[in-house]
Amino acid sequence: MEKIQFENIKHCKNKQLLVKQQSLFIFTFILSICTIMPFYNLFFGNNIFYIMKYISFIMFALIILYLNRKIKIDLYSVLIILLIIFTGSLSIINVSFDNFSHTLIYIVIGVSIATSSEMVFKNISKEYHTIINYTILTAILIIVLLPSLYYSLFSSSYYISTEGRYRFLGVFKNSNELARFCFLSLLISLRYLSFNSIKLVRFLLIFNIILSFYIIFISNSRTSFYLSILAVLIYLSLFLIKVYKNTAVVFIISSLLLLLSLGAIKLYNASHQFNIKSFNDLLSGRLNAWIPILRQSFTDLLLGTGTQREGFAATIVIANGYIETLQYIGIIGLFAWGIFIIHMLTKKFFFAMLNKNLSDFFGIVIIAIFLLYYFFEGGLISIGNLASIYFWLELSRKH
Repeated sequence: MEKIQFENIKHCKNKQLLVKQQSLFIFTFILSICTIMPFYNLFFGNNIFYIMKYISFIMFALIILYLNRKIKIDLYSVLIILLIIFTGSLSIINVSFDNFSHTLIYIVIGVSIATSSEMVFKNISKEYHTIINYTILTAILIIVLLPSLYYSLFSSSYYISTEGRYRFLGVFKNSNELARFCFLSLLISLRYLSFNSIKLVRFLLIFNIILSFYIIFISNSRTSFYLSILAVLIYLSLFLIKVYKNTAVVFIISSLLLLLSLGAIKLYNASHQFNIKSFNDLLSGRLNAWIPILRQSFTDLLLGTGTQREGFAATIVIANGYIETLQYIGIIGLFAWGIFIIHMLTKKFFFAMLNKNLSDFFGIVIIAIFLLYYFFEGGLISIGNLASIYFWLELSRKH
Protein backbone atom coordinates (compact mmCIF):
# COMPACT_ATOMS: atom_id res chain seq x y z
CA MET A 1 0.00 0.00 0.00
CA GLU A 2 2.78 2.45 0.94
CA LYS A 3 4.61 1.61 -2.28
CA ILE A 4 1.48 2.35 -4.33
CA GLN A 5 1.00 5.68 -2.54
CA PHE A 6 4.63 6.57 -3.15
CA GLU A 7 4.28 5.76 -6.86
CA ASN A 8 1.12 7.88 -7.07
CA ILE A 9 2.85 10.84 -5.41
CA LYS A 10 5.83 10.45 -7.73
CA HIS A 11 3.52 10.26 -10.76
CA CYS A 12 1.68 13.44 -9.67
CA LYS A 13 4.96 15.31 -9.16
CA ASN A 14 6.23 14.23 -12.57
CA LYS A 15 2.95 15.32 -14.15
CA GLN A 16 3.13 18.71 -12.42
CA LEU A 17 6.73 19.16 -13.56
CA LEU A 18 5.77 18.30 -17.14
CA VAL A 19 2.92 20.84 -17.06
CA LYS A 20 5.32 23.51 -15.77
CA GLN A 21 7.85 22.74 -18.50
CA GLN A 22 5.17 22.81 -21.19
CA SER A 23 3.83 26.12 -19.88
CA LEU A 24 7.30 27.66 -19.95
CA PHE A 25 7.85 26.37 -23.49
CA ILE A 26 4.53 27.83 -24.70
CA PHE A 27 5.05 31.28 -23.16
CA THR A 28 8.67 31.44 -24.35
CA PHE A 29 7.60 30.46 -27.87
CA ILE A 30 4.86 33.11 -27.86
CA LEU A 31 7.41 35.70 -26.69
CA SER A 32 9.79 34.65 -29.48
CA ILE A 33 7.09 34.95 -32.15
CA CYS A 34 5.88 38.33 -30.87
CA THR A 35 9.41 39.80 -30.75
CA ILE A 36 10.59 38.46 -34.12
CA MET A 37 7.62 38.69 -36.50
CA PRO A 38 7.08 42.49 -36.07
CA PHE A 39 10.31 42.80 -38.06
CA TYR A 40 8.80 40.85 -40.96
CA ASN A 41 8.12 43.06 -43.97
CA LEU A 42 4.48 41.91 -43.87
CA PHE A 43 3.89 42.96 -40.25
CA PHE A 44 6.23 45.95 -40.01
CA GLY A 45 4.42 48.85 -38.32
CA ASN A 46 1.51 46.64 -37.22
CA ASN A 47 -0.02 48.04 -34.02
CA ILE A 48 -1.27 44.65 -32.83
CA PHE A 49 2.18 43.09 -32.95
CA TYR A 50 3.64 46.21 -31.34
CA ILE A 51 1.35 45.76 -28.33
CA MET A 52 1.80 41.98 -28.26
CA LYS A 53 5.56 42.38 -27.85
CA TYR A 54 5.07 43.93 -24.44
CA ILE A 55 2.13 41.76 -23.40
CA SER A 56 4.09 38.61 -24.24
CA PHE A 57 7.05 39.88 -22.20
CA ILE A 58 4.81 40.47 -19.17
CA MET A 59 3.31 36.99 -19.56
CA PHE A 60 6.80 35.49 -19.86
CA ALA A 61 8.02 37.24 -16.70
CA LEU A 62 4.88 36.23 -14.78
CA ILE A 63 5.16 32.54 -15.71
CA ILE A 64 8.79 32.50 -14.57
CA LEU A 65 7.79 34.20 -11.32
CA TYR A 66 5.03 31.63 -10.83
CA LEU A 67 7.35 28.68 -11.51
CA ASN A 68 10.05 29.89 -9.12
CA ARG A 69 7.78 31.43 -6.48
CA LYS A 70 10.72 33.14 -4.86
CA ILE A 71 12.22 36.60 -5.05
CA LYS A 72 15.80 37.23 -4.01
CA ILE A 73 17.37 40.66 -4.30
CA ASP A 74 20.39 42.17 -2.58
CA LEU A 75 20.67 45.68 -1.14
CA TYR A 76 23.12 46.88 -3.80
CA SER A 77 20.71 45.88 -6.57
CA VAL A 78 17.85 47.75 -4.87
CA LEU A 79 20.00 50.88 -4.61
CA ILE A 80 21.05 50.66 -8.26
CA ILE A 81 17.43 50.22 -9.42
CA LEU A 82 16.45 53.26 -7.34
CA LEU A 83 19.33 55.16 -8.99
CA ILE A 84 17.96 54.17 -12.43
CA ILE A 85 14.50 55.43 -11.43
CA PHE A 86 15.97 58.66 -10.01
CA THR A 87 18.08 59.46 -13.10
CA GLY A 88 15.11 58.62 -15.33
CA SER A 89 12.94 61.03 -13.34
CA LEU A 90 15.51 63.80 -13.81
CA SER A 91 15.50 63.16 -17.55
CA ILE A 92 11.71 63.44 -17.71
CA ILE A 93 11.97 66.98 -16.34
CA ASN A 94 14.21 68.04 -19.23
CA VAL A 95 12.30 66.61 -22.22
CA SER A 96 9.89 68.58 -24.37
CA PHE A 97 6.15 67.96 -24.34
CA ASP A 98 6.29 66.17 -27.73
CA ASN A 99 8.95 63.76 -26.47
CA PHE A 100 7.46 63.24 -23.02
CA SER A 101 5.28 60.17 -23.68
CA HIS A 102 7.96 58.27 -25.63
CA THR A 103 10.60 59.03 -23.03
CA LEU A 104 8.29 57.96 -20.20
CA ILE A 105 7.62 54.65 -21.99
CA TYR A 106 11.37 54.16 -22.46
CA ILE A 107 12.01 54.74 -18.73
CA VAL A 108 9.15 52.40 -17.72
CA ILE A 109 10.58 49.71 -20.02
CA GLY A 110 14.03 50.28 -18.52
CA VAL A 111 12.78 49.94 -14.94
CA SER A 112 10.86 46.80 -15.99
CA ILE A 113 14.07 45.32 -17.42
CA ALA A 114 16.08 46.13 -14.28
CA THR A 115 13.49 44.74 -11.85
CA SER A 116 12.83 41.66 -14.02
CA SER A 117 16.56 40.95 -14.27
CA GLU A 118 17.10 41.18 -10.53
CA MET A 119 13.85 39.80 -9.15
CA VAL A 120 12.69 37.31 -11.80
CA PHE A 121 15.36 36.23 -14.31
CA LYS A 122 18.11 35.87 -11.72
CA ASN A 123 16.17 33.18 -9.88
CA ILE A 124 15.48 30.92 -12.86
CA SER A 125 16.68 27.37 -12.25
CA LYS A 126 19.24 25.88 -14.62
CA GLU A 127 16.64 23.43 -15.92
CA TYR A 128 14.14 26.17 -16.77
CA HIS A 129 16.89 28.33 -18.26
CA THR A 130 17.81 25.46 -20.60
CA ILE A 131 14.17 25.06 -21.69
CA ILE A 132 13.99 28.80 -22.46
CA ASN A 133 17.15 28.69 -24.57
CA TYR A 134 16.16 25.63 -26.58
CA THR A 135 12.69 27.12 -27.15
CA ILE A 136 14.28 30.31 -28.49
CA LEU A 137 16.49 28.24 -30.79
CA THR A 138 13.46 26.30 -32.02
CA ALA A 139 11.48 29.49 -32.69
CA ILE A 140 14.36 31.11 -34.59
CA LEU A 141 14.89 27.93 -36.62
CA ILE A 142 11.21 27.77 -37.62
CA ILE A 143 10.42 31.45 -38.32
CA VAL A 144 13.85 32.83 -39.30
CA LEU A 145 16.43 30.29 -40.43
CA LEU A 146 14.43 27.76 -42.47
CA PRO A 147 12.32 30.36 -44.38
CA SER A 148 15.48 32.38 -45.05
CA LEU A 149 17.30 29.29 -46.34
CA TYR A 150 14.44 28.51 -48.70
CA TYR A 151 14.08 32.05 -50.10
CA SER A 152 17.84 32.51 -50.42
CA LEU A 153 18.10 29.46 -52.70
CA PHE A 154 14.95 29.73 -54.82
CA SER A 155 14.14 33.42 -55.28
CA SER A 156 16.28 36.44 -56.14
CA SER A 157 13.42 38.83 -55.30
CA TYR A 158 14.39 38.61 -51.62
CA TYR A 159 17.73 40.31 -52.26
CA ILE A 160 18.31 44.05 -52.47
CA SER A 161 21.20 46.25 -53.58
CA THR A 162 21.95 49.15 -51.24
CA GLU A 163 25.06 51.32 -50.75
CA GLY A 164 26.89 49.17 -53.26
CA ARG A 165 26.16 46.01 -51.25
CA TYR A 166 24.07 43.05 -52.43
CA ARG A 167 22.06 41.96 -49.40
CA PHE A 168 19.59 39.21 -48.58
CA LEU A 169 16.66 40.23 -46.38
CA GLY A 170 14.22 37.37 -46.90
CA VAL A 171 10.83 38.10 -45.33
CA PHE A 172 12.31 40.80 -43.10
CA LYS A 173 12.08 44.56 -43.55
CA ASN A 174 15.75 45.06 -42.73
CA SER A 175 18.78 42.84 -43.33
CA ASN A 176 20.39 43.86 -40.06
CA GLU A 177 17.37 42.67 -38.08
CA LEU A 178 17.47 39.33 -39.89
CA ALA A 179 21.16 39.04 -39.05
CA ARG A 180 20.49 40.01 -35.42
CA PHE A 181 18.27 36.95 -34.85
CA CYS A 182 20.68 34.66 -36.70
CA PHE A 183 23.50 36.05 -34.56
CA LEU A 184 21.51 35.26 -31.42
CA SER A 185 20.89 31.72 -32.65
CA LEU A 186 24.60 31.23 -33.32
CA LEU A 187 25.61 32.44 -29.83
CA ILE A 188 23.10 30.24 -27.98
CA SER A 189 24.03 27.21 -30.11
CA LEU A 190 27.73 27.70 -29.37
CA ARG A 191 27.06 27.89 -25.66
CA TYR A 192 25.08 24.65 -25.51
CA LEU A 193 27.48 22.85 -27.82
CA SER A 194 30.06 22.93 -25.04
CA PHE A 195 28.32 20.53 -22.68
CA ASN A 196 25.59 18.66 -24.54
CA SER A 197 26.63 15.04 -25.02
CA ILE A 198 23.61 13.82 -27.04
CA LYS A 199 24.83 13.28 -30.62
CA LEU A 200 21.57 14.27 -32.31
CA VAL A 201 21.34 17.51 -30.30
CA ARG A 202 25.01 18.32 -31.03
CA PHE A 203 24.38 17.74 -34.74
CA LEU A 204 21.36 20.08 -34.67
CA LEU A 205 23.36 22.74 -32.81
CA ILE A 206 26.18 22.54 -35.36
CA PHE A 207 23.59 22.72 -38.17
CA ASN A 208 22.10 25.80 -36.46
CA ILE A 209 25.53 27.46 -36.24
CA ILE A 210 26.36 26.81 -39.90
CA LEU A 211 22.92 27.91 -41.14
CA SER A 212 22.97 31.05 -38.95
CA PHE A 213 26.41 32.00 -40.23
CA TYR A 214 25.38 31.41 -43.84
CA ILE A 215 22.37 33.74 -43.55
CA ILE A 216 24.43 36.38 -41.71
CA PHE A 217 26.96 36.18 -44.56
CA ILE A 218 24.41 36.65 -47.37
CA SER A 219 22.61 39.40 -45.40
CA ASN A 220 25.91 41.30 -45.62
CA SER A 221 25.52 42.61 -42.07
CA ARG A 222 29.11 43.42 -41.17
CA THR A 223 28.58 43.82 -37.43
CA SER A 224 26.92 40.41 -37.02
CA PHE A 225 29.38 38.78 -39.44
CA TYR A 226 32.59 39.91 -37.73
CA LEU A 227 31.23 39.37 -34.23
CA SER A 228 30.11 35.86 -35.23
CA ILE A 229 33.67 35.08 -36.33
CA LEU A 230 34.93 36.53 -33.06
CA ALA A 231 32.46 34.41 -31.05
CA VAL A 232 33.49 31.20 -32.83
CA LEU A 233 37.19 31.95 -32.34
CA ILE A 234 36.70 32.71 -28.64
CA TYR A 235 34.65 29.54 -28.19
CA LEU A 236 37.36 27.42 -29.86
CA SER A 237 40.03 29.18 -27.76
CA LEU A 238 38.16 28.43 -24.51
CA PHE A 239 37.69 24.81 -25.58
CA LEU A 240 41.37 24.38 -26.44
CA ILE A 241 42.46 26.05 -23.20
CA LYS A 242 40.35 23.53 -21.32
CA VAL A 243 41.62 20.49 -23.26
CA TYR A 244 44.96 21.36 -24.92
CA LYS A 245 46.65 24.30 -23.23
CA ASN A 246 49.75 24.53 -25.49
CA THR A 247 47.71 24.20 -28.67
CA ALA A 248 45.36 26.87 -27.37
CA VAL A 249 48.14 29.47 -27.14
CA VAL A 250 49.13 28.91 -30.79
CA PHE A 251 45.50 28.99 -31.89
CA ILE A 252 44.72 32.21 -30.01
CA ILE A 253 47.78 33.99 -31.44
CA SER A 254 46.91 32.77 -34.96
CA SER A 255 43.30 33.91 -34.53
CA LEU A 256 44.36 37.37 -33.38
CA LEU A 257 46.71 37.71 -36.36
CA LEU A 258 43.91 36.61 -38.70
CA LEU A 259 41.47 39.18 -37.26
CA LEU A 260 44.08 41.94 -37.45
CA SER A 261 44.85 41.00 -41.07
CA LEU A 262 41.17 41.03 -42.05
CA GLY A 263 40.72 44.40 -40.35
CA ALA A 264 43.78 45.86 -42.08
CA ILE A 265 42.59 44.63 -45.49
CA LYS A 266 39.15 46.08 -44.93
CA LEU A 267 40.59 49.44 -43.91
CA TYR A 268 42.92 49.45 -46.92
CA ASN A 269 40.05 48.73 -49.29
CA ALA A 270 37.99 51.51 -47.71
CA SER A 271 40.72 54.05 -48.41
CA HIS A 272 44.41 53.89 -49.34
CA GLN A 273 44.96 56.69 -46.86
CA PHE A 274 43.24 56.10 -43.53
CA ASN A 275 41.17 59.00 -42.21
CA ILE A 276 38.00 59.62 -40.24
CA LYS A 277 35.86 59.73 -43.38
CA SER A 278 37.02 56.32 -44.59
CA PHE A 279 36.48 54.87 -41.13
CA ASN A 280 32.99 56.40 -41.04
CA ASP A 281 32.24 54.92 -44.48
CA LEU A 282 33.41 51.54 -43.22
CA LEU A 283 30.85 51.85 -40.40
CA SER A 284 28.08 52.89 -42.83
CA GLY A 285 28.10 56.45 -41.48
CA ARG A 286 27.57 55.43 -37.86
CA LEU A 287 30.08 57.99 -36.60
CA ASN A 288 27.75 60.71 -37.88
CA ALA A 289 25.17 59.61 -35.32
CA TRP A 290 27.37 61.06 -32.55
CA ILE A 291 27.38 64.58 -34.04
CA PRO A 292 23.83 65.66 -32.98
CA ILE A 293 24.45 64.26 -29.49
CA LEU A 294 27.75 66.07 -28.96
CA ARG A 295 26.34 69.35 -30.31
CA GLN A 296 23.67 69.50 -27.60
CA SER A 297 23.86 71.85 -24.65
CA PHE A 298 25.53 70.53 -21.49
CA THR A 299 22.16 70.18 -19.73
CA ASP A 300 20.66 68.17 -22.61
CA LEU A 301 23.75 65.97 -22.83
CA LEU A 302 23.64 65.38 -19.08
CA LEU A 303 19.91 64.70 -18.70
CA GLY A 304 18.84 63.64 -22.20
CA THR A 305 16.14 65.12 -24.39
CA GLY A 306 14.06 62.08 -25.30
CA THR A 307 13.11 61.47 -28.90
CA GLN A 308 10.05 61.33 -31.09
CA ARG A 309 9.35 58.12 -33.02
CA GLU A 310 7.31 58.26 -36.21
CA GLY A 311 4.14 56.28 -35.71
CA PHE A 312 2.78 54.37 -32.74
CA ALA A 313 4.22 51.06 -33.95
CA ALA A 314 7.65 52.32 -35.03
CA THR A 315 10.32 49.66 -34.54
CA ILE A 316 13.39 51.35 -36.02
CA VAL A 317 15.99 52.37 -33.44
CA ILE A 318 19.13 54.45 -33.66
CA ALA A 319 22.02 52.31 -34.92
CA ASN A 320 23.89 52.55 -31.63
CA GLY A 321 22.47 51.37 -28.31
CA TYR A 322 24.57 53.78 -26.27
CA ILE A 323 23.64 56.83 -28.37
CA GLU A 324 19.99 55.80 -28.05
CA THR A 325 20.35 55.74 -24.25
CA LEU A 326 22.13 59.11 -24.24
CA GLN A 327 19.39 60.59 -26.39
CA TYR A 328 16.67 59.45 -24.00
CA ILE A 329 18.17 59.78 -20.52
CA GLY A 330 21.56 61.47 -20.97
CA ILE A 331 24.94 60.80 -19.39
CA ILE A 332 23.53 60.32 -15.90
CA GLY A 333 21.09 57.68 -17.15
CA LEU A 334 23.78 55.86 -19.13
CA PHE A 335 26.05 55.99 -16.06
CA ALA A 336 23.34 54.41 -13.88
CA TRP A 337 22.79 51.62 -16.39
CA GLY A 338 26.55 51.12 -16.66
CA ILE A 339 26.72 50.53 -12.90
CA PHE A 340 23.83 48.06 -13.14
CA ILE A 341 25.45 46.07 -15.96
CA ILE A 342 28.85 45.99 -14.22
CA HIS A 343 27.20 44.86 -10.96
CA MET A 344 25.39 41.99 -12.70
CA LEU A 345 28.40 41.02 -14.81
CA THR A 346 30.71 40.95 -11.76
CA LYS A 347 28.44 38.47 -9.98
CA LYS A 348 28.31 36.34 -13.13
CA PHE A 349 32.12 36.41 -13.47
CA PHE A 350 32.80 35.34 -9.87
CA PHE A 351 30.31 32.48 -10.21
CA ALA A 352 32.07 31.32 -13.41
CA MET A 353 35.49 31.50 -11.72
CA LEU A 354 34.15 29.42 -8.85
CA ASN A 355 32.73 26.67 -11.09
CA LYS A 356 35.30 26.86 -13.92
CA ASN A 357 32.70 25.69 -16.42
CA LEU A 358 33.17 26.35 -20.14
CA SER A 359 29.48 27.19 -20.62
CA ASP A 360 29.57 29.74 -17.78
CA PHE A 361 32.64 31.44 -19.25
CA PHE A 362 31.03 31.56 -22.69
CA GLY A 363 27.96 33.14 -21.09
CA ILE A 364 30.25 36.02 -20.07
CA VAL A 365 31.66 36.12 -23.61
CA ILE A 366 28.09 36.45 -24.97
CA ILE A 367 27.48 39.48 -22.74
CA ALA A 368 30.80 41.08 -23.75
CA ILE A 369 30.08 40.53 -27.45
CA PHE A 370 26.59 42.01 -27.11
CA LEU A 371 28.04 45.07 -25.34
CA LEU A 372 30.34 45.50 -28.34
CA TYR A 373 27.43 44.81 -30.72
CA TYR A 374 25.45 47.73 -29.27
CA PHE A 375 28.13 50.15 -30.47
CA PHE A 376 26.88 49.38 -34.00
CA GLU A 377 23.21 48.48 -33.52
CA GLY A 378 20.41 49.83 -31.32
CA GLY A 379 18.19 48.20 -28.73
CA LEU A 380 20.35 48.07 -25.59
CA ILE A 381 17.55 49.00 -23.18
CA SER A 382 14.68 47.30 -24.95
CA ILE A 383 12.19 44.46 -24.76
CA GLY A 384 11.10 45.12 -28.33
CA ASN A 385 13.16 42.33 -29.89
CA LEU A 386 14.19 38.86 -28.80
CA ALA A 387 17.94 39.53 -28.89
CA SER A 388 17.68 42.40 -26.40
CA ILE A 389 15.51 40.31 -24.04
CA TYR A 390 18.03 37.47 -24.23
CA PHE A 391 20.86 39.87 -23.39
CA TRP A 392 19.23 40.82 -20.07
CA LEU A 393 18.17 37.24 -19.40
CA GLU A 394 21.75 36.02 -19.90
CA LEU A 395 23.25 38.88 -17.92
CA SER A 396 21.07 38.16 -14.91
CA ARG A 397 21.81 34.42 -14.86
CA LYS A 398 24.81 33.12 -12.94
CA HIS A 399 24.95 29.83 -14.87
